[in-house]
This record gives sequence, structure tokens and C-alpha cells, in this order.
Amino acid sequence: MSDDVLSTMLGMLTKEQKEELAAKLIADVGNLQPEDQKEQVIQPVSSPRTVNEDFTVTSSKSNVTGGKRPVKAKQNTWHDEGEKKDPNYNPEEYESIGRKSRSKEPRNSIVKKKCYICNNEFEISSSLIYGKFHRCNNCTG
Repeated sequence: MSDDVLSTMLGMLTKEQKEELAAKLIADVGNLQPEDQKEQVIQPVSSPRTVNEDFTVTSSKSNVTGGKRPVKAKQNTWHDEGEKKDPNYNPEEYESIGRKSRSKEPRNSIVKKKCYICNNEFEISSSLIYGKFHRCNNCTG
């Protein structure tokens, strides 16, 4: 059937006839499913939980294990037996890793540096010097 014929036919039906037609169509669609799909209708699992009118959920289980519980610390049971020690490990080699060597200059001494951008000399505190490319106040903004 074409769309205009179908819309004309639906326009001639009353409200009750349209509802009856819709119910029959829904029933026919249910009958068109293969037999193996009809048996696979999922049944809701009966749950001990109920939803109240104010949308709060209550559980009939008396020993509910969920929810908030405080964390309790336990004693550490691991003990280092040294079974996976690296035979090539030399502790003297790694003693100085992470240690920063101090400069010989006093901390707040004023040092003259040359600006990387404009090549002008400027004075800066030695505690503020970092990296290789220094800039004066005019070039940093």
C-alpha cells in the first residue's frame, strides 16, 4: 500500500478503532517472533530489595555486607630476606645521586651576566641564576 492510501484509511477510523488496530498489530508482531526467541523472555529476578514511594530502596537482608566501613590498618608481614639482591650493586657508586653540589660563591652575591637577547650586561643575584641562557629585565618583560 502506498502512504497516501494508508493515511486516508487511518483518517477514516475512529479513536476506538485505531486503538483496536494498534492492539492487534502488537499481538501480531509478538506472533511473528521465532519460537526460540519467545522462550527467551527475560523474567525479572526476584530481589529482596523494595523501592518505596519516595524512591528509597530498602533491603530485606539482615546481614548486608556493603556500605561504608572504616579502613583498619594491619601489620606489614613482608620481611626482606635479600633473596633478589643484585650482585653488581655498589652502594658507594649511588651515594651521591640526588645531592646537589654547592657553589663556592656566597648565596646572595651579585653576579654580572650578559643578556642572551640584547647582549647587554646586567647584575643579578647568584641565587636567581638558572640554566645557560640568561635574560635581563627588559627582555623578560
